Amino acid sequence: MADDSVVNADATLTGSAADLDCWLWRRPTIETLRRAGDNRLLDQLEMVIGLGID
Repeated sequence: MADDSVVNADATLTGSAADLDCWLWRRPTIETLRRAGDNRLLDQLEMVIGLGID
């Protein structure tokens, strides 16, 4: 059975798949990623991504 409920995101970061991949690996993007929603959450996400993968 399909779940037809709608969940709204508190924040979104959108861009092309290639640019999002570059952003995740802390590489330069070609286009600017679009941020929407709670800037505090987006800032926290960027801080976590900035720590890198060990």
